[in-house]
Amino acid sequence: MFVCRPENSAAADLSLGKAIKGHQLMRCFVPKILARVLSLVVVASFAGANAEPAAESGRTAKTESNPQAEFGWHFAGIRAVESAKNAPTLQDVWRLPESLRLGRLLTERLARTPERQMFGRQAAVNDERARIAQSLATLLLASESFGEVNGLVGGRPHLSLAVKLAPPEAAEWKQKLRRYFASLDWRELADSADESLRWTATKGDSAARLTREGEWLLFGAGSGGLSRLAEWKAAIAGGVLPSSLAAGDLLLLRGHANRLAEWLSGVSLPSFSDFEVRFQPEENGVRTTATIHLREAVDFPLPDWEVPTEFIRDPIVSFGGARGLRSVIAKLPAAKTLAERGIPEQFFSWSRRFVSSSKSMPVYPFPAYLAWPIPLEEVSVDRLRQHLFALVGPDVLESGRARLVSLPKLNKTMLQLRAPLVEPFVRGFTNQTQGVRIAGLFPLINQLRPVPDALLAQLDSAENLVYYHWEITQNRIDFSKNLLQLLAFLTGRPQMKADDPGLRWLNAIAPKMGNAVTIVTAPVPQTLELVRKSYFGFTGLELAAFACWLESESCPWIDAEFLSAWQTKPAANPPKSPAANAQTRR
Repeated sequence: MFVCRPENSAAADLSLGKAIKGHQLMRCFVPKILARVLSLVVVASFAGANAEPAAESGRTAKTESNPQAEFGWHFAGIRAVESAKNAPTLQDVWRLPESLRLGRLLTERLARTPERQMFGRQAAVNDERARIAQSLATLLLASESFGEVNGLVGGRPHLSLAVKLAPPEAAEWKQKLRRYFASLDWRELADSADESLRWTATKGDSAARLTREGEWLLFGAGSGGLSRLAEWKAAIAGGVLPSSLAAGDLLLLRGHANRLAEWLSGVSLPSFSDFEVRFQPEENGVRTTATIHLREAVDFPLPDWEVPTEFIRDPIVSFGGARGLRSVIAKLPAAKTLAERGIPEQFFSWSRRFVSSSKSMPVYPFPAYLAWPIPLEEVSVDRLRQHLFALVGPDVLESGRARLVSLPKLNKTMLQLRAPLVEPFVRGFTNQTQGVRIAGLFPLINQLRPVPDALLAQLDSAENLVYYHWEITQNRIDFSKNLLQLLAFLTGRPQMKADDPGLRWLNAIAPKMGNAVTIVTAPVPQTLELVRKSYFGFTGLELAAFACWLESESCPWIDAEFLSAWQTKPAANPPKSPAANAQTRR
């Protein structure tokens, strides 16, 4: 049964003001973002570097977050999320068996991160320390916390962390940290003046400290983290909390996008600078707001929208448009590889729900498309064949998984795959004044019913709008998980299995999803402002990507080889059995 899926987009809520009407909520937005938070916390907690500061006295307490922090957060805690009065269904969804199983996988992955950061990402992990770290991560998620991480790139991370704990929980944290550092053979020194603990590595100059001020337990690692810890302790003692959430906020994230991306994946995002993201429950949904500062300016003046309406037909389950972002996108990984002739000044995406007459496959999984206007002289796709060959790569084409096929009469080049029900293609079309190029994963379906004017009107719903996206998230989860499985098949990477926690979680939450609307504006050329209303803060593609990431062996880091270099691993053909070889010789 498809929940919150209108028969056509005319019945859907397409604006920010109407995107959330419904009865479900954001049951698992917490793992999605806090996975990133925890991956930084557990690494910096035990991999902090440099000698601690010589003295703490005389420091001036700062009462606001460090604007230079590479990453910072403030989270109200899972307990606060579960007790939120405007989130009536969150508690039920959080207790879904699939959500609990995914949460265990998340903390297991993160618990092994500190040692992989300290000793190498391929290093064996001590099971006892992993169990301790997992219990600490679980308690951290449950409680209100804030913190900052620096030194992500070109050094060892250093951390300052504050977590609000009752005395018994604080004592548990203290005892487990002592066990963790003892197993690393770090030296421990107790300070009787404030009952704090200090640890120093027996090799190198790494140092950490645990102290308490009021109801807050404070932990720091590395010189920067320890200095910040001293400032926070003084501020709290003076009655000023160094970080605070706005009224109603559940989560605040801020940091430097490029440095964070380099640490997580090794991939640079040179177009992006600082960011701040807030998540707030609202009307049984989540309102997400973000401010992103750019190093590359938006391409003003913005061009008028040129929507290829003759190709976008109902019933659709998503629609989006972007413009003025050519300079920003051009610096992204693989942009030059993907767009041989340069990034279009505007483009549009949509996906459909196409019902077939087949009982074995009632809904086709891949009717999704991307279109952009082009000059009339570039309509032919003949010149794209060599580019597509290089893009897909000989490993895929020579493995037998796919082959390129040209259909000149249709002005079409497509990739025939061994996987059924998908046909990636590129086609060129013309109208009276310009050309249109369309790429898709399923043949275009000629139907007469156009999309409603109310949907297209959303492109002009805000001043200086550079990006709009509407979707029915349930359908987009189904599409996105199939797409990511297809990419794994093509590139020889492991696919999610039916019993994997990530895939089971996606299948469990998808029927509970409804509409999501995202609007991005550019009030000034080097600033983007995002507003999203959704059921729990994220799109179907983002949720599916999170599940795949969590199931990957590289987690909590991101294996970005495919994105940065667009390389595929060679596909080895299955070995023949001796009996088969013998029959062949006969």
